[in-house]
Amino acid sequence: MKIVVCGAGKLGYAVIAALKQEAKYEIILIDREESVLRDACNALDVHGVCGDAAEEAVLRRAGVPDVDLVIALTGDDAANIRSASTAGALGVYHTMARVREPNHRKEGSIVARHLGIRLVLNPEREAAMEIARLLRLPAAVYAETFAAGRAELVAFRVTENDRVLLGSSVAKVLQTIHLPVLFGIVVRGEETFIPRGDFYLQEGDLVYVLGQPGDIMAFFTAIGKYVGKVDRCMIIGGGEIAYYLGKALEGMGIKSAIIETNPDRVALLRELLPECDIIQGDGANDRTLLERHITTMGAVAALTGRDEQNLLVGMHAGRMGVARIIAKINRSGYRRMAMDMGIERIVMPQEIIAERVIEYVRALQNGRDSDLTAMYRLAAGKAEAMEFMVGEDCPVRGKPFSSLAFRAGVLVACIIRDNALIIPSGNDHLEAGDSVVILSSGAHAERLADVFDMD
Repeated sequence: MKIVVCGAGKLGYAVIAALKQEAKYEIILIDREESVLRDACNALDVHGVCGDAAEEAVLRRAGVPDVDLVIALTGDDAANIRSASTAGALGVYHTMARVREPNHRKEGSIVARHLGIRLVLNPEREAAMEIARLLRLPAAVYAETFAAGRAELVAFRVTENDRVLLGSSVAKVLQTIHLPVLFGIVVRGEETFIPRGDFYLQEGDLVYVLGQPGDIMAFFTAIGKYVGKVDRCMIIGGGEIAYYLGKALEGMGIKSAIIETNPDRVALLRELLPECDIIQGDGANDRTLLERHITTMGAVAALTGRDEQNLLVGMHAGRMGVARIIAKINRSGYRRMAMDMGIERIVMPQEIIAERVIEYVRALQNGRDSDLTAMYRLAAGKAEAMEFMVGEDCPVRGKPFSSLAFRAGVLVACIIRDNALIIPSGNDHLEAGDSVVILSSGAHAERLADVFDMD
């Protein structure tokens, strides 16, 4: 598959790096800055074309229209729309564009879709939605939904206070709580496990559980990790993510306060978010934080433009007694540093967008009749969650799972049939029209048939 990426900035770099991990795509990078392009091409081992990606001649030099996908990821929304729409006019059916909807209106996305751009990417909005999901489940460090929200996959860390979990096998925990949830993946240090019933959890384990949203909430209550809904959230930094998060929290009934240094930005946010407390000040200043009652906040989200400041503010908020801290970072190398500082809820906009691109590209690679409908990398790439649609030609359709052999490191986590979620046992089977979620501790599946050992 041939892919053209427009823009050698942080987002373009992150997306190409993710694509290169797949080791199967021919990638051409376009950027107007020759030195930036050269450095990126050398680091990523891709071909480069110097020029304005919105110009037809430059796109043709990159191989358009004889490519499968064009992804426009520069920092200029209008240029991205022009690049993707020009590629479409030249015959490329699959196009993506980063569009951040300037002035917080939806004209950019509307224009993009009207011009035939297949996927509009908004890193700031996607990051805000991930933070909102984490705030809905305060004990979670990761949350994702499948099957139009009918199934939810949530990760949490086992601590010394988790008496229901420590010293008990997975089977005993499920017998104690009596809830239809699945222990899908456990990450312990550098190892990743698909836990069986006799698996014992340990302090420090990162555990992924799957179930219906209501059952997941009940699960956290049953194991003593649900300590009440976050009712107030302080947001440090008033950028685009803060705006989208403020809007999302309004809809969730969570009161929010945004601290921002720029007076013009403060004025704009006050106009856009009338229900939110917008404060002009330095969110890294102790006095400002104490005056704004940080110690009474249910959560703090550090969303400034500087990774280092976000980590320091997050660490400081933790020392001041805030239980739930979320920090935005752009450098993946800071992830370990964040954990060492006690900050586990990390949001990386570029990584989120890279995941969306990979999901789209894999489905495209498999063809229009692909049965892969969603894919998410988990635990920093150590595991995957994949959603498939079961077709009439599925080779294992109708066969009980007890009669089938599964490839190593994979698990059928749940089946969604007629809007109902099924945690499968050996007596269950797949039917045409089912949506099925597969968890993998390493083995990637391009198609549903790859999950089973058909030899």
